[in-house]
Amino acid sequence: MSYQGIRQQFILPASPWWGGFYERLVRTVKGCLKKTLGRAYTTFEELQTILCEVEVAINNRPLTYVSEDDLDEPLTPFHLMYGRGYCNRMKNTDTILTASLGQYKQRLKHLRKILRDCWTRFRKEYLNELRQMNLYRKRKTNTRGLTVGDVVLIKEDEPAPRAQWRIGRVLQLVKGRDGLVRGAKLKVLSKGGAQSSVHRPLQKLIPFEIVQDDVDKHKGDDNDRNAEQHNTTETESRADERKGSRRPTRKAAIDGENLRRIREQYT
Repeated sequence: MSYQGIRQQFILPASPWWGGFYERLVRTVKGCLKKTLGRAYTTFEELQTILCEVEVAINNRPLTYVSEDDLDEPLTPFHLMYGRGYCNRMKNTDTILTASLGQYKQRLKHLRKILRDCWTRFRKEYLNELRQMNLYRKRKTNTRGLTVGDVVLIKEDEPAPRAQWRIGRVLQLVKGRDGLVRGAKLKVLSKGGAQSSVHRPLQKLIPFEIVQDDVDKHKGDDNDRNAEQHNTTETESRADERKGSRRPTRKAAIDGENLRRIREQYT
């Protein structure tokens, strides 16, 4: 991690509120699994499949965007871990069938229902948590509002495919009679990859977990830290120069000074 320039920051033990949003994300994932699985009976392989699919859905969530024109592939935790996005390709594996075809179809239908319910609940709760975090961030740091050119997440009423998020770039702000921003015109990508424009209210436009203000703040903290280290290095170098410019003291002079102090102490 040090080779990649990754720096770890830990919170104090027994203080989960220090974690902020990612601690709430852990709670959201646990709640989704508890609500969807419940007391359902699953085999070890089925439970492993469910957890892997849930992991894909969580780690494929968009953190921020790389550029305003690149709407089809935002930056996700998969990019940070593996250097690429999620690839939905099944490996060719040789499986041994131990049950009838009807039983496999029934179990597959059951697993798909669990995954669909888990994804729907996680997506809904995650977007709500993300909206609350951005409202708190805006009140605390006076973050600017929505502007033309911003890339945001779009909350849709109809269910979205698993591990896929709809993203749009703001083309135009829609203001009400009071002059406040009430919605926006967005550039989005259709299922076929064609560009189109849609209008959505402000309540369905949610910023990413990482916004430009956070990036600028971290850059400023790094610059301050580098400047402080540079000043400390200069101070130490000056002290070493002053120490090196002093005249060296002979051993005989040091011994004489010690004997003089001993005589003064006992006479």
